[in-house]
Amino acid sequence: MSKSQSTLDRVLRVAASRFAENGYGLTSMRDIAQAARIRPATLYHYFRSKADLYREVLDREQSKLREMMNEVLAEESDFPAQIAQMVTRAFEYHLKNPSLAKLGLRAALGDGLKRPYDPRWLDLMEALLRPRAARGEIKSVDPALFLITAGAIITQHAIANGTYRDIVGRQVSPEEIERRTRDHVREIILRCLGLDTNVGGAP
Repeated sequence: MSKSQSTLDRVLRVAASRFAENGYGLTSMRDIAQAARIRPATLYHYFRSKADLYREVLDREQSKLREMMNEVLAEESDFPAQIAQMVTRAFEYHLKNPSLAKLGLRAALGDGLKRPYDPRWLDLMEALLRPRAARGEIKSVDPALFLITAGAIITQHAIANGTYRDIVGRQVSPEEIERRTRDHVREIILRCLGLDTNVGGAP
């Protein structure tokens, strides 16, 4: 990896964290440059404005998620297993990257740029759900509402994962809490589609 690419990756990681923690309005380019250990002029070399940087942060993370979903579709042929794996991988990715989950919740509250919802996600849901609903294989659901519901469940549970341990008791290991939460999220989303909740999909 080149030095320039390494710097860019560091900037995007830092920016995602700052936007998630402080919000778009309270995060400045100077703050990001300082946290990324570069000069503001260097940051403006990569991005002309905070808006451009914010868009790149969101697009980069969404691209990673879409790549994971496409990998699942290529690996799994059984539809319930596809959905189970998609939910599992999305949940685990948000759990490991809490900035993404927080950014998603902030965006839902109108924080940051007024940007249209990426149509590629809705296109994916339309292609997955509508034909199967027409054949009676799953419940008939609005793909847009399902997308919003599934996203909300995944991000909220990823953020609140640590809180669950406080509720059920410290004797439960973090690994066990993560497993329980992941399985719960997967079961809820499968039930939304009327699918067998005993579907595997993840260890």
